[in-house]
Amino acid sequence: SSRRQEVRYALRHPSRPMFNRAIRAAVAPGSIFKVVTGYQALKEGKIDAEDTFSCSGLFQLGTGKFRCWREEGHGPQTVSDALEHSCNIFFYSTGRRLGVEKIAEGARRFGLGRPTGIDLPREGTGLVPDRAWMNQVLKQPWQEGDTLSFAIGQGPLQVTPLQMLCLITAVATEGSVPQPHLLKEIDGELSPHRWPVTRIPLDREALARVKVGLERVVGSPTGTGRLAQVPGVTAAGKTGTAQVSQGEAHAWFFGYAPADNPRLSFVVFLEHGG
Repeated sequence: SSRRQEVRYALRHPSRPMFNRAIRAAVAPGSIFKVVTGYQALKEGKIDAEDTFSCSGLFQLGTGKFRCWREEGHGPQTVSDALEHSCNIFFYSTGRRLGVEKIAEGARRFGLGRPTGIDLPREGTGLVPDRAWMNQVLKQPWQEGDTLSFAIGQGPLQVTPLQMLCLITAVATEGSVPQPHLLKEIDGELSPHRWPVTRIPLDREALARVKVGLERVVGSPTGTGRLAQVPGVTAAGKTGTAQVSQGEAHAWFFGYAPADNPRLSFVVFLEHGG
């Protein structure tokens, strides 16, 4: 019967339509992770709001070549510029100053590497790598090049779309993350469950600089997310393209609106979206 065919399709199709990507897909965040690297570097005083790194399109590390997505480069960039244009070179330089442990600390502060606690079974935890993980699991030392990849959301780092939604919510609210949940009522009775709000202590000044960049991503004529402009609404966000070992890169976009008094946050994850 056609019903049975539908079920077979759903269970066996290689695109895995029954797989809950929102809570279980463990994927590289790519450039949307630059929000963490930028925030952490400002908080730790490794960069300040006016510091610039010049992007020629190429970052040399020993014999290794690390490239910016824009071949001709972006020229001198502050952290807000680098978020607006998603400049890799800025975040390679910043990541080197920070080091792997501080990047990992920032990632964990924003809730990566652990489940959000949504009321659904089998939620994924993702993975925040560090030196110890590299030694134990991959049995090799952490290299400087690994830090560069980590700083732009590549390498072994893995996140779920829901974790990234909670991360951008923390940025929008300056540290208040409501427990994500689906349950509203049972048989017409409102759920008695009180969903907690987690408070993440965040550095206000560092966050303010990051938010300027996120507003320019959408609002500026040169922002990578300018196509997301909606008349009458100021949105803030960050675009991302995460390279994967096989197939087209994953496409990401996350953000919040209105920028000055956020009412909602969102994440768009397009698997192999290029």
